[in-house]
Amino acid sequence: MTKRSAIATTTKSTKAPAPYKAAGKLSDGVTILSPKTKPTHFTSKEIKATIEQLRKDLSGRTEPQAIK
Repeated sequence: MTKRSAIATTTKSTKAPAPYKAAGKLSDGVTILSPKTKPTHFTSKEIKATIEQLRKDLSGRTEPQAIK
């Protein structure tokens, strides 16, 4: 019986495209990300309205609270 030897091959790794794109950069170097694709279940308007409502609701609190 002959012994088979493993041949090392180099392959290029194909990375999947990132699911986010850079929407902007803050003065301290933090990059703000946004999805590359449009939402499939909710409209962008509904998502923005929900985020605004949550911020408004949370702005009156004095202590941070854990989300249950």
